[in-house]
Amino acid sequence: MSEEMPRFEQSPGHGESVPLANYAYLEYLLEVAEEKIEWLERDELTGLKVDKIIRNELDSRVEKASRTGGEFVLIIGDVDNMKAANTEFGHYLGGDALLKAVGRSCREGDLIGRAGGDELWWIADLKPRKEYHPHRPLHVRRDSLEDVAAKLAEVFEKRANSEIKKLGLDVPVGFSAGFALYRPEDSSGTMIDRASRAMLARKTKNKEKRSSMERHPANYRTDQE
Repeated sequence: MSEEMPRFEQSPGHGESVPLANYAYLEYLLEVAEEKIEWLERDELTGLKVDKIIRNELDSRVEKASRTGGEFVLIIGDVDNMKAANTEFGHYLGGDALLKAVGRSCREGDLIGRAGGDELWWIADLKPRKEYHPHRPLHVRRDSLEDVAAKLAEVFEKRANSEIKKLGLDVPVGFSAGFALYRPEDSSGTMIDRASRAMLARKTKNKEKRSSMERHPANYRTDQE
């Protein structure tokens, strides 16, 4: 059977004949390509942005802030004792479940990504809260940017730990977060270094707290985090 020849139409203003375009099919191909790109940009396990995307975004934020000014924070969070969860329950019910739980703790629309292993990054814009004083002509800052950044890191950590508790894993796991507020002299590397060191310090503090709770459970309320 001979192949069907493509149909042709006259192109306006020209004497050449061109194949008829199937615009619906072209739109379908574009949608598939966009979905494929979106899928490649997201971590398969958590649904968060992949390492390359979140690191590129940090580079862009630092470069833009150095030119135009800007106030943003890098928050780095890490699952505590995920190795023990993997050993006890396997990857699917242990570490994988932990990362999925932390992923659920992130607000939709926030720029959050998995930077590899059990480490997650959150890049957030900052605006200081203000308080109105009726006897003063202007609003005054109530919280410094450092205060706001610290609060965001605390919220991220609390949400993650709340989701982790719902898993009911019988191992001492948790989530620790540290932050780095952008400074004019910063590079991506210096922000990552500060946030990582703050996260490690927080992790040590949380580990000591869990150990103390195990030794002296009566000193802690059942609703205490």
